[in-house]
Amino acid sequence: DGTFVRAFGSEGSGDGEFNSPDSIAIAGDLVFVTDEGNNRVVVTQRNGTFVRTFGTLGSGDGQLCSPAGLAIFEDHVYIADHANDRIAVHHLDGTFVRAFGSEGSGDGQFDGPTGLAIANGRLFVADRFNHRVCVHQLDGTFERSFGSQGAGDGQFDCPVAVAVAGK
Repeated sequence: DGTFVRAFGSEGSGDGEFNSPDSIAIAGDLVFVTDEGNNRVVVTQRNGTFVRTFGTLGSGDGQLCSPAGLAIFEDHVYIADHANDRIAVHHLDGTFVRAFGSEGSGDGQFDGPTGLAIANGRLFVADRFNHRVCVHQLDGTFERSFGSQGAGDGQFDCPVAVAVAGK
C-alpha cells in the first residue's frame, strides 16, 4: 500500500554499506543487492542485517565490474556483469558457478547488459548498448534477441530494465 517499512545500509564499502546500489532480488529470508560502485553483491536478511558480500573488482571467475541487474532462480543468482559484458552465475552462498557472454553484438554477446528477468525457464537480458533484449536458456545457451535502435515499434534506445510475466 506504499507504507514505509524500513531502510538499511549506508554509503561506503564496508559490511552493509553501498556505493551505487542498483538492483534487488529476494530469495527466502535473504535480500541480494548489486553494489555497482563496489563491484560486488551485498546479501542481507530481510530486516537489513548484513550477511555477506561476494564478488571483487575484475574479470576473472567470481569477479565483477559494475554489476547491474540481478535475478534469482532456485539456488542460482544471475548477475548482469555490466562492464564485463557478460552474465555471471553464482550459488546463493556466493560461490561462482559460471559466466557466459562476451563483448560484441552477435548472438550470445552483450554490450552493457543491465536488467535481468527470469520466466518460463528463460533469462531475459536488457542489452543496453546493443538496443535489444536477449533471451537465453538458464544454462547460458543463446536463443534469440529482439529489438533494434530507434523509437519505432519494436525498437529501443538503451534499455536498462526488463520485466516478464510467467513462472
